[in-house]
Amino acid sequence: MKELAPDAVIVETGSMGEWRRLTANHPAALETPALIAPLPSAQQTGAPLGASYYLPKPVGREDIAFVLKRLPRAPRTALVVDDDPHIVRLIGRMLRSALPEIQVMEAFGGEEALALAQARPPDIIFVDLYMPGMNGEAFIQEVQLDPRLARTTIVVVSVRSVEQELAPIQGELWIRREHGFTLSELLLLLEANLCTLTQAGATSPTSAAARLATLVDSPA
Repeated sequence: MKELAPDAVIVETGSMGEWRRLTANHPAALETPALIAPLPSAQQTGAPLGASYYLPKPVGREDIAFVLKRLPRAPRTALVVDDDPHIVRLIGRMLRSALPEIQVMEAFGGEEALALAQARPPDIIFVDLYMPGMNGEAFIQEVQLDPRLARTTIVVVSVRSVEQELAPIQGELWIRREHGFTLSELLLLLEANLCTLTQAGATSPTSAAARLATLVDSPA
């Protein structure tokens, strides 16, 4: 923290314990403005899709390492599914780099992937959602119905859809600074938040700035 000297820190709500320990050991960190928000993890994003993890494209070595480190044991076999051969081979290379002994199977569509998985159940599957024919969601549903694949870890590797980007995240947003905010700073923060909250689907022509003025002028 001291070496990085950030202008601000974003803290995931579930990591407040770590943040408190950090600030207890390094009180100077409290001087750094902190934005505390419920950021969805790879596990939380993947769960509604029936997957253990969700990795947004483009995927890097650190993303693959993130998943592999969280598995109870190193996988010996993997199945990579994507209609883009470049992505399939890229993930395969990253897996072999991380685990030289791993055997990687490749599939370029849901039907082909399902046949491979049922013939030789892999320890882990990396699958894209958007493919012609049987898409990733349909493939995952079929995998979940097969008891032979019950222990297979599923990792979705895909671009985020518009629905995912717009899906609400439950929780509170806090902005904290040890020595507080000036009135000007507070008004700017309130205005920025009101602009964000009223931008989508706003039916009233009243601007966020006008709403802010109304809010500030209202009696406590």
